[in-house]
Amino acid sequence: MRAAHWRQRCRVMEKEARRAPAEAVVFLGDSLTEHFDLNRFLKKPGLVNHGISGDHIDGARERLHLSKKIRPQQLWLMIGINDLFDGRDDAWMFSEYQCLLEELDFCPRVMVQSLLPTGASWREEAGGRVAAVNRFLRDESKKRGFFYVDLHTPFNRALEAGERLFQPDDIHLNERAYALWSARIKELIFRPGA
Repeated sequence: MRAAHWRQRCRVMEKEARRAPAEAVVFLGDSLTEHFDLNRFLKKPGLVNHGISGDHIDGARERLHLSKKIRPQQLWLMIGINDLFDGRDDAWMFSEYQCLLEELDFCPRVMVQSLLPTGASWREEAGGRVAAVNRFLRDESKKRGFFYVDLHTPFNRALEAGERLFQPDDIHLNERAYALWSARIKELIFRPGA
């Protein structure tokens, strides 16, 4: 059984699907996506936020029909960090990713984003596995003709330069992190007629 917040967000997405723009761009993910103020940071028409805090790969698969209903021209995916935090093993995760990626065939432009680095207090728990997951996502994206967007590298560089990108919980992103994310993807977002 999914959490109350998950079910509530799905109800909102169901209602929004009825009035989605014709040239929609969907962002599918977890809390990092849900908290991403797409209109403020990206300033593009047709952006639809399908992020749900605490979600996992299987949760994204379960609600993928809501993204399908919109018939987006582009779909941006970032999901999986909660699976790492919850101790799901690589074999399970990779199998779920393969199923999810296979189900994205309804969208003409799929943008698979890497997982981000974690804050210092979470590195031991999940940080070492992020690189393996990102390699898997990169390779699967290439096989399927999807576009892989490496956000890990610029985030890691910023962290190494001493920038603070996380809220005090060392998981969720601050304003600077969302600005960095936006700068990396802004020019890659679908534009009708482009």
